[in-house]
Amino acid sequence: MSDPWKRKEVIGDATLYLGDCLEILPHVGEVDAVVTDPPYGIGLSNHDRAGNTRKIRDWTIENDHDISTACSVIEWSDEREVTAVMFCSPDNALPGRWRSRLVWHKHGLGMGGDPSKCWKRDWEMILVRNNGNLIGGRDSSVLFYPIGSSEFHHPCQKPVRLMEYLISKIGAQTTLDPFMGSGTTGVACANLGRKFIGIEIEERYFDIACERIRAAYAQGRLFE
Repeated sequence: MSDPWKRKEVIGDATLYLGDCLEILPHVGEVDAVVTDPPYGIGLSNHDRAGNTRKIRDWTIENDHDISTACSVIEWSDEREVTAVMFCSPDNALPGRWRSRLVWHKHGLGMGGDPSKCWKRDWEMILVRNNGNLIGGRDSSVLFYPIGSSEFHHPCQKPVRLMEYLISKIGAQTTLDPFMGSGTTGVACANLGRKFIGIEIEERYFDIACERIRAAYAQGRLFE
């Protein structure tokens, strides 16, 4: 029987798979947490209601027609009693009971409907379940983390420092990201000295993730 992934890369303590997470998840070993930014099921595009392109940029996200894949990952984490930290759209929130609902304030970046008629939604929701005791004090559920200008590798980019905070706060030593995108969660794990397993279905982003995570480990060795 052939492997369910198209490519596999091992970089430091990170193991990266190119392929469909639903096919690869049954082959993933033990993890402490799923920290991920799945497709929101909103059919993301870069057009306004008049059909005008706002920016010359491809915002297409694989499997963004619904949240079924994200729901399958939730079921996977629940069955294993693994902490789940998952971004989602408030317009299409993930189902089920969640222990915490966090807000990531994006510091000026935003979206949400016709810009001539709608307030700019410059925040996103993060849902958390199955977690144990948090590390450190009881923080605000509103998280202020800007994205640096050099961090944009994906249309749904998240800041490395935000992912570092989430991983550290839940105390995860081995983190899985089934929707790895450009590898930000993996970069955060490399910076923190934690193990990482990443899965990405689009080869263009898988290649970027490999490059970024490899660079994070190389940077870390400079300071050893």
